[in-house]
Amino acid sequence: MREGGELPQPAGRSPDNTHTNQVFECFQCGQTFWWCSNLLHHQRNHTSEKSFSCELCGQTFSLKDHLVQHHKVHAEHRSYVCGNCGKASKQKSNLLQHQLVHTEERPFFCTDCGKAFQTKENLSHHQCIHSGEKPYACAKCGKSFRWPKVFSIHQKQHLIKWSYGCERCGKSFCHLDFFTWHPRTHRQGQV
Repeated sequence: MREGGELPQPAGRSPDNTHTNQVFECFQCGQTFWWCSNLLHHQRNHTSEKSFSCELCGQTFSLKDHLVQHHKVHAEHRSYVCGNCGKASKQKSNLLQHQLVHTEERPFFCTDCGKAFQTKENLSHHQCIHSGEKPYACAKCGKSFRWPKVFSIHQKQHLIKWSYGCERCGKSFCHLDFFTWHPRTHRQGQV
């Protein structure tokens, strides 16, 4: 969450292309999600039910993603395995770095604002906020981005067929549900 309790908008979900700012909150821990499917996925962390079982060793997992990650233990020689999720690493240092995601530990601090991060990489990306640097530039349209993940999502937008177009304002949408909601912005005077 941002300061002031505001949840940061995920890429592709700005007020321009969606017409609801509804968030889904986990009733057990209060974590919020932009997508209901992410909340449902997250809530499996709160249950002791482990419905996904490794057919090779019998270890069980509450999330299918963790089982898939665990399968790598059997596919390659990765002797360092996370006891929380089954993720395996070839190097102990990688396992130790990974295990930070299961704790609240944030050992990397921004010298400008004091915000703490779990990884050096996340700190490095954060520091671009203070410098204004946007090191990821799109070769197709020239738009620049601060975060590699947002840049990657943007690049995929150039490959999508934008098949739903508003005759009134010319705005295009790749998903029918966004297109269906769009006319409401004309009635509300937002476009």
